[in-house]
Amino acid sequence: MTFDQNLNKQSKNENDALSSGIDYHFSSEEIKELAVILRRNQGNLPDSLSAFANIVETYIYNTMSVSEVMNLFS
Repeated sequence: MTFDQNLNKQSKNENDALSSGIDYHFSSEEIKELAVILRRNQGNLPDSLSAFANIVETYIYNTMSVSEVMNLFS
């Protein structure tokens, strides 16, 4: 395979990956930070982020105690 063929194949693979979404595994700390950001900006979030925000919030409520959640969002 030539360099150009390899580059074209890599480009196609990257475009295919982006067209179907991005796979990323968030750490617990990243999820907590996202939860705070999403909560603070919930009135300004576009509808396209509502499912993501719900997933983040569900994770928070399923992995933290009530007092931890209250402390996180205060």
